[in-house]
Amino acid sequence: MKVIAKSEDPTDLIPLDHIVDHPEISGTYRPLDKQWANQLEQSIAHSRLDSPLVVWDGGAKVAEVEIDTDDGKITVKPTFLIDGNHRRQALKQLRKSDSTRFNQLFGKGIPVIVRTGSLKEALCAQLRFNCARKDPAAEELLPLMIRLRDEFEMMGKQIAASIGRSTSFVSRIFQIEEEGGAEAVEEVKKGGISAKQAIKAAAEIRKERKSGGKPDVKAKFAKAKINTKIARKNRYT
Repeated sequence: MKVIAKSEDPTDLIPLDHIVDHPEISGTYRPLDKQWANQLEQSIAHSRLDSPLVVWDGGAKVAEVEIDTDDGKITVKPTFLIDGNHRRQALKQLRKSDSTRFNQLFGKGIPVIVRTGSLKEALCAQLRFNCARKDPAAEELLPLMIRLRDEFEMMGKQIAASIGRSTSFVSRIFQIEEEGGAEAVEEVKKGGISAKQAIKAAAEIRKERKSGGKPDVKAKFAKAKINTKIARKNRYT
Protein backbone atom coordinates (compact mmCIF):
# COMPACT_ATOMS: atom_id res chain seq x y z
CA MET A 1 0.00 0.00 0.00
CA LYS A 2 1.28 3.45 -0.88
CA VAL A 3 0.99 6.08 1.82
CA ILE A 4 -0.61 9.16 0.31
CA ALA A 5 0.78 12.42 1.54
CA LYS A 6 -1.59 14.80 3.27
CA SER A 7 -2.44 17.78 1.15
CA GLU A 8 -0.79 20.14 3.64
CA ASP A 9 2.54 18.30 3.41
CA PRO A 10 4.85 20.33 1.15
CA THR A 11 6.97 18.36 -1.30
CA ASP A 12 10.50 19.05 -2.49
CA LEU A 13 12.41 17.67 -5.45
CA ILE A 14 15.66 15.88 -4.61
CA PRO A 15 18.04 13.93 -6.87
CA LEU A 16 17.57 10.18 -6.44
CA ASP A 17 21.20 9.63 -5.45
CA HIS A 18 20.85 12.11 -2.59
CA ILE A 19 18.23 9.91 -0.90
CA VAL A 20 20.42 7.59 1.15
CA ASP A 21 20.20 5.19 4.08
CA HIS A 22 20.92 6.30 7.62
CA PRO A 23 22.55 3.56 9.73
CA GLU A 24 20.18 4.31 12.61
CA ILE A 25 17.09 3.98 10.41
CA SER A 26 17.78 1.56 7.56
CA GLY A 27 17.73 -1.47 9.84
CA THR A 28 14.00 -0.99 10.27
CA TYR A 29 13.07 -1.00 6.58
CA ARG A 30 10.95 -3.95 5.59
CA PRO A 31 12.88 -6.48 3.46
CA LEU A 32 12.82 -5.71 -0.26
CA ASP A 33 10.33 -7.74 -2.26
CA LYS A 34 11.79 -7.92 -5.78
CA GLN A 35 8.46 -8.76 -7.37
CA TRP A 36 6.77 -5.79 -5.72
CA ALA A 37 9.63 -3.48 -6.75
CA ASN A 38 9.28 -4.69 -10.36
CA GLN A 39 5.54 -4.03 -10.29
CA LEU A 40 6.13 -0.57 -8.88
CA GLU A 41 8.69 0.15 -11.60
CA GLN A 42 6.12 -0.62 -14.29
CA SER A 43 3.44 1.40 -12.49
CA ILE A 44 5.69 4.44 -12.09
CA ALA A 45 6.80 4.28 -15.73
CA HIS A 46 3.17 4.21 -16.83
CA SER A 47 1.42 6.41 -14.27
CA ARG A 48 4.16 8.40 -12.54
CA LEU A 49 4.90 8.32 -8.80
CA ASP A 50 1.60 8.41 -6.90
CA SER A 51 3.14 9.16 -3.49
CA PRO A 52 6.29 11.11 -2.59
CA LEU A 53 9.03 9.45 -0.62
CA VAL A 54 9.48 10.60 2.99
CA VAL A 55 12.97 11.61 4.09
CA TRP A 56 14.69 13.03 7.16
CA ASP A 57 17.11 15.93 6.91
CA GLY A 58 19.35 14.52 9.64
CA GLY A 59 18.52 17.16 12.22
CA ALA A 60 20.29 20.40 12.94
CA LYS A 61 23.81 19.13 12.39
CA VAL A 62 24.58 16.56 9.73
CA ALA A 63 27.86 16.23 7.91
CA GLU A 64 28.15 15.92 4.18
CA VAL A 65 28.74 12.41 2.89
CA GLU A 66 30.33 10.94 -0.19
CA ILE A 67 27.89 8.97 -2.35
CA ASP A 68 28.19 6.98 -5.56
CA THR A 69 26.32 8.22 -8.63
CA ASP A 70 26.30 7.26 -12.30
CA ASP A 71 28.77 10.11 -12.84
CA GLY A 72 31.11 9.02 -10.04
CA LYS A 73 31.46 9.97 -6.40
CA ILE A 74 30.06 13.29 -5.18
CA THR A 75 29.88 14.97 -1.77
CA VAL A 76 26.46 16.19 -0.67
CA LYS A 77 24.35 16.94 2.36
CA PRO A 78 22.16 13.83 2.29
CA THR A 79 18.51 13.24 2.99
CA PHE A 80 17.81 9.98 4.77
CA LEU A 81 15.00 7.68 3.68
CA ILE A 82 12.18 7.18 6.19
CA ASP A 83 9.42 5.73 4.01
CA GLY A 84 9.46 4.47 0.43
CA ASN A 85 12.18 1.84 0.23
CA HIS A 86 10.38 -0.12 -2.51
CA ARG A 87 9.55 3.05 -4.44
CA ARG A 88 13.18 4.13 -4.29
CA GLN A 89 14.29 0.72 -5.57
CA ALA A 90 11.71 0.90 -8.37
CA LEU A 91 13.00 4.35 -9.32
CA LYS A 92 16.58 3.06 -9.46
CA GLN A 93 15.45 0.20 -11.70
CA LEU A 94 13.53 2.53 -13.99
CA ARG A 95 16.54 4.83 -14.35
CA LYS A 96 18.63 1.84 -15.38
CA SER A 97 16.08 0.18 -17.69
CA ASP A 98 14.63 3.31 -19.33
CA SER A 99 16.68 6.42 -18.65
CA THR A 100 14.69 8.45 -21.17
CA ARG A 101 11.40 7.84 -19.39
CA PHE A 102 13.05 8.38 -16.01
CA ASN A 103 14.40 11.75 -17.11
CA GLN A 104 11.02 12.73 -18.54
CA LEU A 105 9.38 12.09 -15.20
CA PHE A 106 12.13 12.95 -12.72
CA GLY A 107 14.63 15.14 -14.53
CA LYS A 108 14.15 17.83 -11.89
CA GLY A 109 14.29 15.40 -8.95
CA ILE A 110 12.24 12.92 -6.96
CA PRO A 111 9.18 14.27 -5.08
CA VAL A 112 9.81 13.94 -1.35
CA ILE A 113 8.37 15.12 1.94
CA VAL A 114 11.20 16.29 4.17
CA ARG A 115 10.93 15.72 7.92
CA THR A 116 13.18 17.51 10.36
CA GLY A 117 13.80 17.08 14.09
CA SER A 118 15.62 14.47 16.15
CA LEU A 119 16.38 10.85 15.37
CA LYS A 120 13.60 9.84 17.78
CA GLU A 121 11.13 11.96 15.82
CA ALA A 122 12.36 10.44 12.56
CA LEU A 123 11.82 6.93 13.94
CA CYS A 124 8.35 7.87 15.16
CA ALA A 125 7.55 9.18 11.68
CA GLN A 126 8.76 5.92 10.14
CA LEU A 127 6.62 3.91 12.57
CA ARG A 128 3.62 6.12 11.82
CA PHE A 129 3.91 5.41 8.08
CA ASN A 130 4.40 1.69 8.74
CA CYS A 131 1.26 1.58 10.88
CA ALA A 132 -0.72 3.25 8.09
CA ARG A 133 -0.20 0.31 5.74
CA LYS A 134 -3.24 -1.86 5.05
CA ASP A 135 -1.58 -5.02 6.34
CA PRO A 136 1.58 -3.99 8.23
CA ALA A 137 4.24 -6.61 8.78
CA ALA A 138 5.27 -7.37 12.34
CA GLU A 139 8.91 -6.56 11.56
CA GLU A 140 7.82 -3.04 10.56
CA LEU A 141 6.30 -2.40 13.99
CA LEU A 142 7.66 -4.45 16.89
CA PRO A 143 11.43 -3.76 16.55
CA LEU A 144 10.75 -0.02 16.15
CA MET A 145 8.49 0.07 19.20
CA ILE A 146 11.03 -1.86 21.26
CA ARG A 147 13.72 0.58 20.23
CA LEU A 148 11.61 3.62 21.11
CA ARG A 149 10.88 2.05 24.49
CA ASP A 150 14.40 0.89 25.34
CA GLU A 151 16.64 3.48 23.69
CA PHE A 152 14.45 6.56 24.05
CA GLU A 153 12.55 5.49 27.19
CA MET A 154 9.14 6.10 25.67
CA MET A 155 6.11 4.66 27.45
CA GLY A 156 3.42 2.82 25.53
CA LYS A 157 1.00 5.76 25.70
CA GLN A 158 3.74 8.11 24.45
CA ILE A 159 4.44 5.84 21.48
CA ALA A 160 0.71 5.65 20.78
CA ALA A 161 0.34 9.44 20.86
CA SER A 162 3.36 9.96 18.61
CA ILE A 163 1.99 7.67 15.88
CA GLY A 164 -1.69 8.50 16.23
CA ARG A 165 -2.80 5.04 17.38
CA SER A 166 -4.49 3.75 20.51
CA THR A 167 -2.59 2.51 23.53
CA SER A 168 -4.37 -0.84 23.12
CA PHE A 169 -2.91 -1.17 19.61
CA VAL A 170 0.60 -0.56 20.95
CA SER A 171 -0.03 -3.00 23.81
CA ARG A 172 -1.09 -5.73 21.37
CA ILE A 173 2.15 -5.32 19.44
CA PHE A 174 4.22 -5.47 22.64
CA GLN A 175 2.36 -8.63 23.66
CA ILE A 176 4.22 -10.42 20.88
CA GLU A 177 7.41 -9.89 22.86
CA GLU A 178 5.77 -10.34 26.27
CA GLU A 179 4.33 -13.74 25.41
CA GLY A 180 7.00 -15.07 23.05
CA GLY A 181 10.11 -13.46 24.52
CA ALA A 182 13.37 -12.90 22.66
CA GLU A 183 12.72 -15.93 20.46
CA ALA A 184 9.51 -14.36 19.14
CA VAL A 185 11.28 -11.07 18.48
CA GLU A 186 13.96 -12.85 16.46
CA GLU A 187 11.34 -14.70 14.42
CA VAL A 188 9.56 -11.42 13.73
CA LYS A 189 12.79 -9.75 12.60
CA LYS A 190 13.28 -12.44 9.96
CA GLY A 191 10.23 -11.05 8.19
CA GLY A 192 7.26 -12.60 6.45
CA ILE A 193 4.82 -12.39 9.38
CA SER A 194 1.97 -9.89 9.45
CA ALA A 195 1.27 -8.02 12.65
CA LYS A 196 -2.16 -9.64 12.74
CA GLN A 197 -0.73 -13.17 12.61
CA ALA A 198 2.03 -12.36 15.11
CA ILE A 199 -0.55 -11.06 17.59
CA LYS A 200 -2.58 -14.23 17.05
CA ALA A 201 0.49 -16.40 17.69
CA ALA A 202 1.19 -14.52 20.93
CA ALA A 203 -2.40 -15.09 22.06
CA GLU A 204 -2.08 -18.83 21.35
CA ILE A 205 1.15 -18.97 23.37
CA ARG A 206 -0.52 -17.23 26.30
CA LYS A 207 -3.54 -19.55 26.17
CA GLU A 208 -1.40 -22.68 26.00
CA ARG A 209 0.81 -21.54 28.86
CA LYS A 210 -2.20 -20.73 31.06
CA SER A 211 -3.55 -24.23 30.51
CA GLY A 212 -0.27 -25.69 31.80
CA GLY A 213 1.36 -26.40 28.46
CA LYS A 214 4.81 -25.53 27.21
CA PRO A 215 4.30 -23.75 23.88
CA ASP A 216 6.85 -24.08 21.10
CA VAL A 217 7.40 -20.42 20.25
CA LYS A 218 9.34 -21.07 17.06
CA ALA A 219 6.66 -23.43 15.77
CA LYS A 220 3.92 -20.93 16.56
CA PHE A 221 5.64 -18.23 14.54
CA ALA A 222 6.44 -20.63 11.71
CA LYS A 223 2.70 -21.25 11.52
CA ALA A 224 2.09 -17.49 11.61
CA LYS A 225 4.40 -17.08 8.63
CA ILE A 226 2.51 -19.73 6.66
CA ASN A 227 -0.83 -18.12 7.54
CA THR A 228 0.54 -14.75 6.43
CA LYS A 229 1.55 -16.17 3.05
CA ILE A 230 -1.88 -17.72 2.58
CA ALA A 231 -3.71 -14.53 3.54
CA ARG A 232 -1.59 -12.38 1.23
CA LYS A 233 -1.95 -14.81 -1.65
CA ASN A 234 -5.73 -14.85 -1.24
CA ARG A 235 -5.79 -11.05 -1.15
CA TYR A 236 -4.11 -10.75 -4.53
CA THR A 237 -5.92 -13.60 -6.33
